[in-house]
Amino acid sequence: MAEITALLRWLNAHDPYESVILSCDHNEPPRPQKRSLGIIWDGCIAGAHVGVPAQILVYGAKRVSVTPCSHNPERLAQLVALWRDLLGERVTWEAGPEKRRRWRSGEVYYLDNMPLPRRFMFGGISSGPLSLSADMQSRSIAAFAALGIGAGEFARAQRVAAASTSGGAAMVGAESSHLAAPVVGEGLTSNGEDPFSSGDLLSDGEPRNGDELHGDAPRAGEQSPGGEQSPGGEGNYLEVTDCSGCGVCVSACPEKALSLTETAEGLFQLDHDLRACRSCRNCVKLCTLGTLSAGESVAWQDLMESHIQTLAVVPLVDCPNCGARYDKREGDLCALCTFRQENPFGAASPEQMAGAISQARVRAMRRSQMREGETTR
Repeated sequence: MAEITALLRWLNAHDPYESVILSCDHNEPPRPQKRSLGIIWDGCIAGAHVGVPAQILVYGAKRVSVTPCSHNPERLAQLVALWRDLLGERVTWEAGPEKRRRWRSGEVYYLDNMPLPRRFMFGGISSGPLSLSADMQSRSIAAFAALGIGAGEFARAQRVAAASTSGGAAMVGAESSHLAAPVVGEGLTSNGEDPFSSGDLLSDGEPRNGDELHGDAPRAGEQSPGGEQSPGGEGNYLEVTDCSGCGVCVSACPEKALSLTETAEGLFQLDHDLRACRSCRNCVKLCTLGTLSAGESVAWQDLMESHIQTLAVVPLVDCPNCGARYDKREGDLCALCTFRQENPFGAASPEQMAGAISQARVRAMRRSQMREGETTR
């Protein structure tokens, strides 16, 4: 998944753009007008994160335009339809490059080779409305919240996306009127070849050389967006069939997405923070009972609303013998103290062993002990 931190830093250091045009790297680069910015994506935009346009808009851009894709037109159409369901007319299709005078052309950069703004180099500039040290999902949640997009909008968008993937004809009415992508026309390479083999960066719609170059960008292979374009976060829902309250999963989570807290009733509650989860599944791998499992990807409406999921409530108490915390449903003592009480020598008693051995073998062992005793005397 392409990272847009450098793009956000660039937007934060400049006056707001009228439009930010996104184009796949296998299409012809865009030719933006003055006060517009063209971005050549690292791969195919059809694999972009659902929160990309929201972050760009939060940093001052008035509109995000997307050029039609020659490789994955249907998937990109679904993604743009989702963006438009969430953000309205602030996301549009780019009509296509036109031949314009140089002095009216905007800047074009490769996403993976964005220049560093001068204002940033000399300091005195903040990271802007979002924390650039946060990951894509965290920034997207903050961006959607800043734009007033909540759980209700995501629920509706997910229904539209589900209808589009189950059958394109099922999407009718105003919600689906913008689904179809424009036909690949003038300026778009239908065979997917890069029209600029030299890798030169463009700033006015034409290849440049010399000091104005910002470097070559690697030609990444086509990104195949996995699955359908319905909203989904980076974490997974978790399910617990039985919980002992040991807390191993809490300690195993590197994102601190799990917590075990005591309630007012004296019970202990295992909670899962859906926003913090990143699907590492360490908790599933290290569960001592093997009863913790990962489910589907978290829906965005849950991320935007009630993002704390209660997995289990366990009646934990302190063992009166050793003080260790255990599930009181197991008995009066913890499992270790119960075993020690039943086996004071740390192993099965001779009587218990005798019950598991045949009587003939027991008599043979006793005769052998008697002979050893006589030899000793």
